Amino acid sequence: MVHIVSPFNLFIYLFITIQERRGYCFDKGSYIHELYTEQELIDRGIEYVVSTMPSGVFEPDGTTTEIKRYTSVEEFKQMNPDCCSLTPFMYDGDGYIDDDGYSYIRIEYLRHYVENLEPDRKVIFLEYTPCGELQRKASFSKN
Repeated sequence: MVHIVSPFNLFIYLFITIQERRGYCFDKGSYIHELYTEQELIDRGIEYVVSTMPSGVFEPDGTTTEIKRYTSVEEFKQMNPDCCSLTPFMYDGDGYIDDDGYSYIRIEYLRHYVENLEPDRKVIFLEYTPCGELQRKASFSKN
């Protein structure tokens, strides 16, 4: 059985998809930038990083290097000024140049260790849904 998509259904689908891509939350009837300030979104991203940071890193030799975790969002911001930015896409060239919404928060921070080791620079991208929920998208080390 072949299902044919009507032009009207296609139009509705495209309309919803485009509006969500621009940051419109249909559940709350507003755009994400009307629901949250940029600082609120950034603080929520930092809170996610602080609360999910592991306690240690498993090394190739089987040992564990203990991570010195941040105690609060405030401490994180103090030790990582200019850590965060909101962006409509993760990589340059993704998306459309006229997108006026944002979908990702880029968080760059130092991961310190309990032992006196050189800290690692980490970069994480968290994705926001149009309604402001967070999900981890990508992370990597930056040396």
